[in-house]
Amino acid sequence: MKYDFNINDIDDILSRESKYIKELKNEFGKQDEFSSNIRRIVSIARKRKIDHDCLNPFRESVDTGIIYVIIGYKNFEILSSMFPLLLSDSIDKTDLKNTVRNMYKKTAETDGKLTLIFELTVIKAFINYYRDNKKNKNNREFLNAINTLRDTLIEIRNEICSYIVFNRDFHRNILDKALITPQIAFSDSWDLLKEKVSSYYFPYELFVDLVAFYNTLASLDREIEIIKYFEEKTVWSIDDISSPPHSFYLPYLRDEVKSIILKTIAKKSKQTREYLIKEENDLNAQINSIKKSINDDLKEFDTAFIQELSASLHYPANINLISNINSYIIDFNRKTMGNIIMANKILERFSMLKKKFIKNEQMRNITYDQLMSIFKKQGFIENSDIFLSIAAYSDYQKHFDDLFEKNKKYVLKITKTSFNKMKGMYKENSSKDIEEQLLLMKNILTSKTFSTKFNYDFVRDNFRDIMSSIENDIIVFLLLNNIRVFNMEYSQTRVKEKKEYFYINNYLIPHGKLYYFDGKIPCSRTKLNIREDNINTIGQILKKHYSKVVSSLVYDIRGSSFMSDKLNNAEKQVYIMRKYQGIINNIIKVNNGFPIKETGDGGISLFFSKSKELYRNLYKETMSSRNVHIRHSIATGANLSLKEAESSASEAMDCSIKLIDATEKFIKDNYINYREWFFDVHERKVIHEGIEYALLPPEFKSLFRIGIGISSGIINKDLSLNVNAYGDVDVYGSSINEAKNFSEGKDPSKSVIMIDHITLFNLILNKEFFIDDIDIERDDFMKNFLNLLKNESTLTLKHIGNFEINLLGTYSKSKKDKSKRMLFDSIPSDLQIDENGILYSANEPIKLIYQITLK
Repeated sequence: MKYDFNINDIDDILSRESKYIKELKNEFGKQDEFSSNIRRIVSIARKRKIDHDCLNPFRESVDTGIIYVIIGYKNFEILSSMFPLLLSDSIDKTDLKNTVRNMYKKTAETDGKLTLIFELTVIKAFINYYRDNKKNKNNREFLNAINTLRDTLIEIRNEICSYIVFNRDFHRNILDKALITPQIAFSDSWDLLKEKVSSYYFPYELFVDLVAFYNTLASLDREIEIIKYFEEKTVWSIDDISSPPHSFYLPYLRDEVKSIILKTIAKKSKQTREYLIKEENDLNAQINSIKKSINDDLKEFDTAFIQELSASLHYPANINLISNINSYIIDFNRKTMGNIIMANKILERFSMLKKKFIKNEQMRNITYDQLMSIFKKQGFIENSDIFLSIAAYSDYQKHFDDLFEKNKKYVLKITKTSFNKMKGMYKENSSKDIEEQLLLMKNILTSKTFSTKFNYDFVRDNFRDIMSSIENDIIVFLLLNNIRVFNMEYSQTRVKEKKEYFYINNYLIPHGKLYYFDGKIPCSRTKLNIREDNINTIGQILKKHYSKVVSSLVYDIRGSSFMSDKLNNAEKQVYIMRKYQGIINNIIKVNNGFPIKETGDGGISLFFSKSKELYRNLYKETMSSRNVHIRHSIATGANLSLKEAESSASEAMDCSIKLIDATEKFIKDNYINYREWFFDVHERKVIHEGIEYALLPPEFKSLFRIGIGISSGIINKDLSLNVNAYGDVDVYGSSINEAKNFSEGKDPSKSVIMIDHITLFNLILNKEFFIDDIDIERDDFMKNFLNLLKNESTLTLKHIGNFEINLLGTYSKSKKDKSKRMLFDSIPSDLQIDENGILYSANEPIKLIYQITLK
């Protein structure tokens, strides 16, 4: 099957799979955390049957993570100047309302599903303003201000919805009912809800204790079902018990139930261990049988060999002796090879069996905390205690009153215990917070002379109301936490800030993943010419076939034929070329290249995994008595297996750039010798016993320039390293021929680097750092943001290194006429790619050719 795409989409597709871009997405987008939070929110909304279409922008951002928003510069300045009014006693907030209304209207006109992000953005902007500018402010002032802002947003929302209809279900049922605090960072701590609990005039410490108690109470009715699940399982490893029912109750089970579960797991694991031991014994028996078979074959061969030797070695000699012995050897080799192949399969089963033993052993000795930790890491149990408690409460909410009524005496006991704990805490640290909580206990416990009156209804009703409203608080909290207002939220260091600019400019904007609230929502610098599902499919194909390659580098030294004719002295040419190529070969080896051979006016090298190690195993380098560098083959016929590597293209490119630099230095250092090397240059202007390089004829200027071609591929398909008829290491394959053609270049008079698309794609996919030439202040960035959106330049390619990359043409090896294989005049716009990663133009397999120019 082939997939269509436009040539302009290549950079976009590759950037999605690039290691560096993925690193930036993880650093700034926090994808895993973002995705987990959105799943939680959607799950709660579905359970409560709340329309959640407004969460679509969040769901569509799981590939990037945290949503970046920018408020238009002028409107942001207005908002920032009006936020202080919310914290003052000023009544007139007309200007603030008008500004927000205009922005809200543009948002709703663009897409009603974006209204939730817009409201959250305004709220988040105010929270950031408050946190950055608070002076002697307290939370009560903040709550008053944020409620005023929210009332304004609700009023504007209702007004706009009267003539621009959009779904407000999520806004009204969750956003409007949540308690919003200045807290920004989410942590799995009930401390986040202190404001919520205090707003109900309920002691926070008592609330936390009651949560733990309720979780255990609710789990009581699920114990039998959970135990039954483990009893019915055959336990080989953790994977066999990975989906227990009502998993959110597992951390809250009674200790006796936890002990039953562990004993059940240990018992089941012991039973399966007996089967593993039987399998081990069976494999050992098979191995011993193979050993005996090989030993018997060896004895049989030895006996036959001696008998043949005794019977045949006499005068006159039996001329069939060698033939007979060879037949014994071949027969023995065939039997032994069959046994070894069988033994290898058995040893492979041994390796798998060993892993099973380890996993089985873990199950027999696992603790309950370890079991919970594994479940959480594997995603079978929610990792947050808050969300576990919410799930448990929601699951048993219908039976809440009955559950509390049955356990009224225990609720009283917990209340007293919590009260005594608070008194102890107050003695150790007489903080105002604890003092306020102790005072709140008066609503619950009223001491008399001989008795204590317990306000059970107050505890039950308020605990239920708090738990019911926690979901709203957490949802809104997570949504706010997953929006980044770039106008106000700053990176900690300049380095991180520049990386963030790169991330926004080269990924978020081009992919329409940045929201600009000033009339263009969302904004996108480029439009893709390809369906989204095809992007992901093609991206996976590119990653599969191009992430690891072997790169072939062929270099061609310019002007070598001209030099031969001009010198007319082969010995002198050898001296000059040896001086030059010695520098080149040293650069190749230093940069992890494997120099295969020199070709007189050029050379061939490979870049692959562990190239230095293989080179050391095959060659030994020495200096002769005449100070000539000699390479000796020390392992001819050895294993020449190559392995593709992620770094192959990068190392080949780095080497190429250094070769160009070394060439220019060689020319600069040696052009004064041209007068000595070439007798007719004395007619030119002589300076300091040399010549002025600028006055040299073109033929002399092209001397020692170097053309480099790089073609990449995979082992045994595009190239193969093997020995030739003389036992010398040599390389074969289409990749070498292509690199040679590339090295001849479009302009043979200049140094040039030409590469195929596989090399470039491998380079982009695995590059761990792109050149960042962004040097801009945030204020300037915001002011000029609209101009930035109009920039139609490429995304990734211009940042991949200190060089420019230009698409030069195509290469088609299927053409019989070699002179027509490279086409530079026309570049096809529409391409196809098959599942093997091969590119096609008009149903003909091609390669794209790029030229690298140093900046």
